[in-house]
Amino acid sequence: MEHRDGTMPSCIAPYKGRHRPLLYIKESEVTWMEKPQDALPLRVDQLNIRQHEIYTTYTAFTKLVHQDTNLGPSIHFSTADIKNTWYDAPINVEDICLAGHSFGGCTIFSILSSKPPMISEAKLYPRIPVRDTLILDPWLEPLASPGPTPFSAVGVVDNSCAVVSDRLNENSESNGNVLNDMVDKTGHNFSRLLVINSEAFTLWTSHFERLAEVVKNWGPDARLITLLKSAHTSFSDYHVFPFIGNKASVRLIDIIAKLSLAFLNNPRNSWCSEEDLKSDESNVPVEILYTMPEKVVIGKWEDGSNRHKLVGEIGQVVLH
Repeated sequence: MEHRDGTMPSCIAPYKGRHRPLLYIKESEVTWMEKPQDALPLRVDQLNIRQHEIYTTYTAFTKLVHQDTNLGPSIHFSTADIKNTWYDAPINVEDICLAGHSFGGCTIFSILSSKPPMISEAKLYPRIPVRDTLILDPWLEPLASPGPTPFSAVGVVDNSCAVVSDRLNENSESNGNVLNDMVDKTGHNFSRLLVINSEAFTLWTSHFERLAEVVKNWGPDARLITLLKSAHTSFSDYHVFPFIGNKASVRLIDIIAKLSLAFLNNPRNSWCSEEDLKSDESNVPVEILYTMPEKVVIGKWEDGSNRHKLVGEIGQVVLH
């Protein structure tokens, strides 16, 4: 999804009836009539924008798949062929996986730990029926601490079961079952969760400790993995472009894909066992470590503190 909230290097965004380029926005470039008390007020506002973007997109896409012509004034198609491609497509919009990297991972935690945003003054978006959540190297600082924790559905499940489309609303009982499968006896929404952390973010000790606590408290189907020899940008395809990429970066991308598909294609908790990972046909070797490798000093940061790395090699992952 292209977020038009000032977090991309650039995008084209509508503004006062015209389309204009929007470049990356820095905190220092923002002025406030009355500055909020949040530690990162711009990022908090951008999270709110992203929530609306995700819910609006899901709403419109669900209607489109089920041939609802009332998509809303903000949905446009360049050609009729593109629109017709998705009409009545064989897509299950009641069984969703959300995935995101960095601030995108933060966005997904925000979606799953808060109530839906308002469509209007008196109406919330229906909750998105998320069954699987794949988060890559999340950045947690814009989120309130302690937390995040799964949003409590007590008292709101009945109002959230109907998915957006009128056609789906006619089957609200079955929709309710889909959501109730993901809600435990306390009313909390526990989607399956896999977090793949880079070595760099795992070595960010205070941030990693918070993340580990979040995953631990998320639910029985939550897992946290560290990918050895990876950086925050290892999850991007930037490092595999011609003339820029290298074999190590390609291997890391292959491992990320292997772990992600193993998680998504196997609902059992054993998906992260070496036996299950070896049984696929990708021929991408992965070795699981069950304890944190030794941390060694490799230099100094600008503030004089020690820089570290974990002892290991590409292909090894730590299951926390």
